[in-house]
Amino acid sequence: MKPFYWLAIIILILTMVFVVFPASALTLNDLFGGQQETLQSTIGLGSTNPLEVVIYLIRLAIGFTGLLMVVIIIYAGFKWMLSGGNEEKIKDAKKTLGSAIIGLLIILFSYSIVQFLISSILQATNNNVSP
Repeated sequence: MKPFYWLAIIILILTMVFVVFPASALTLNDLFGGQQETLQSTIGLGSTNPLEVVIYLIRLAIGFTGLLMVVIIIYAGFKWMLSGGNEEKIKDAKKTLGSAIIGLLIILFSYSIVQFLISSILQATNNNVSP
């Protein structure tokens, strides 16, 4: 149960950071007294909004797991084709295929939920970031 507590705490912190205290509320200019350009060039920072980076990373992670599930589905298909009629191997391939399809459905549903949440958060905070 402990991992679920940590996950809940992380989600709460991220919600506080991006909903209650949006990234556009405080800029580097406010923090460093007008020295934003000098600071960015010295440290090598980009000018990308941190919220855009988080959205990109979430989409990248979901896309990678979706790709992984498609590879597992192809692997299960090859297992089935190369089973040679052995019922035990066919049963194992069907089990792998069923699990991979369920995993892919979960990833697709999670992608739609994340898209809804991102657009809702952006609309609520009036950020000019494309979802």
